[in-house]
This record gives sequence, C-alpha cells and structure tokens, in this order.
Amino acid sequence: MRQLAARLGKEATELEATFAMLVGDGALRELRPSTFAVRDHAPAYALTPAGLALVDVDRERLRPRTTRTLRSAFSLAHELLVNEFGLALEALDARGDLRLLSWQTAREKIGDVVHLAEKGHAVRVPLVADALAIVEHHGRRMGLLLETDMGTVSTKTMRLKYAGYHAWWADGGPVRRFGLAATRVITVAPRPQRLMRLRDLAIGAVDKRGSGLLWFLPHDAVDVAAPERLLDATAFVAKAGEDHPRALFRP
Repeated sequence: MRQLAARLGKEATELEATFAMLVGDGALRELRPSTFAVRDHAPAYALTPAGLALVDVDRERLRPRTTRTLRSAFSLAHELLVNEFGLALEALDARGDLRLLSWQTAREKIGDVVHLAEKGHAVRVPLVADALAIVEHHGRRMGLLLETDMGTVSTKTMRLKYAGYHAWWADGGPVRRFGLAATRVITVAPRPQRLMRLRDLAIGAVDKRGSGLLWFLPHDAVDVAAPERLLDATAFVAKAGEDHPRALFRP
C-alpha cells in the first residue's frame, strides 16, 4: 500500500478504507510479506479474478493475469523490493533527476547465459537479473541490472554469478544483448554485514581485483517515499581498495 500511496502522492492512511472495501468485495486479496525486508507491517494486495474483470486494459496488447499466492513471505518481500526500485527510478524521472527510458522484468527479455571454466570443467551460469532499467543521466545512457538479495542464496552461488557477470561483460554481453556499452549490475542487500560479504565475494571472484561492473546498495537506499536516496553516496563498488561509499550516479 505504501508504494501505491507514494505513486499517487497520498498518505497510506487515505487508502486504507478503500483497500479494506475492495478486499471485502472480493476484488483484492491481502498478502503478508516477511517483515525481515520490508519497512512496515502493512499488507500487500493482489487482484483476484473478480478484481481483474473490473480493470480496463487493452487485451490485444496486454495479457493481464491475477497474482497467484507467492511461494513464501520472502518471495513477496522480494517482489515488493523490485517494485520499489522501479518506482523510485520513476519518481526520479518525474522530478527531472534522470530519465527512465525502460523498465523490464520479463526473464526472457533480460536473461542470458555464460560458461565458466571451474576446476577443469565448463560450468553453465544463468544470468537472470530481477529487472533491467535503462536510464539516462547527464546525457549518459546506462543499463542497470538489478539483483535483489534477501540473504537466502548461498555465497557460493553468488560468487559464481558475479564471476559470470564479469565474464559476460568482458565478452561484450551488454552490447550484444541490450545494445548498451555502459552497464552496472546492482545488488541490493538487506544488512550491512551481508552487503559487505557479497562485495568481498565479488572482488574475490574477479582475480581478487574486483570489477567496476558490480555495485552494491543497502535496502534502505531504495525508498519510493524518498527516491533521492538513490542519488546519495550509499553504494559500494566491488573494486579492491575502494572501500568508501559512492553515488550510484555521478553528481
């Protein structure tokens, strides 16, 4: 609810009665995300088939569907954070701080694969980010691949993924796949300890030197109610010796 309230420029309390009525009428289903990675205890909402029937969409171009109950509260929290990032970029666009040219979450549109040599064997590493944002800032176009970490994926898997992303970039993957020379992979992590652990893994995965491709942000830097936080110096780049926080976008 807080995301929709921010998007509409209203207080969440102004929407509570309306949402309660829609739940009572069977148009919405109430969902409860994990409190581990969300800012409040408020529920999220999804359209039911009855609610979807009330939505006026161009069915020739779109295929709307109801949101099924997600596998767990962590999955819901994950989806909400992905949405939050996109909404924060949209808010920055509206303020004129940057231009959001594209926002894509479809796996088939943004996924790719790379093969790494690990202990004498070829290892297939799928690279499927949670979202791809294409933004323009100070006249410079850039792709942002979003990896939303909830602390549930093993460090071994994450290390392999970071090595895969670097190999993919070195082989011209961003240009071939998206037509983008400037690309960053941004991991949004839940806690400072987890964030720094993942950053250290990323540095180690690229010859212990790291890579300017790989960036890390804390969860609280992504806030639709305060989108300017994305412009603050709260990001860390996975490069050895560069331990100070930096702005994700150049001032």
